[in-house]
Amino acid sequence: KSFNQQITNLTLVRNKLTGFSTGIGNLKKLLRLELREIVDLNEATVTILSVIGKLTNLERLGIYETALNETIPTEIGNLVKLDRLFLPETELYGTIPSEIGNLMNLRDLQLQTNPLTGRIPSEIGNLVNLVSLWFYGT
Repeated sequence: KSFNQQITNLTLVRNKLTGFSTGIGNLKKLLRLELREIVDLNEATVTILSVIGKLTNLERLGIYETALNETIPTEIGNLVKLDRLFLPETELYGTIPSEIGNLMNLRDLQLQTNPLTGRIPSEIGNLVNLVSLWFYGT
């Protein structure tokens, strides 16, 4: 097996990455992905959230203090194994997609300090395991 087929945890902190390859979506065994304080992602041609829906085994996704400058894609609903979704201070904009209601295992959801607009989708009521929900400052 190739090296990338064995990766279960990927953490990238305080670096100057300028983007991602679509190949990150091939990390089929990835369980945890954390990106923190990555400063130059606004130059990316492939955004991390555009390929995130392929990582269907993810249990935890945390992107912190990183300027994504994109919307939350509907493919987020493919991540049905997620129990924690942390996207604070990531400059996400637009509305929260209704597909977020597919994340039945979600226990913690943090979207605070993003310029999100619109209504919180009613499908969030499907998240029966949710114990922590953070939307302040959006």
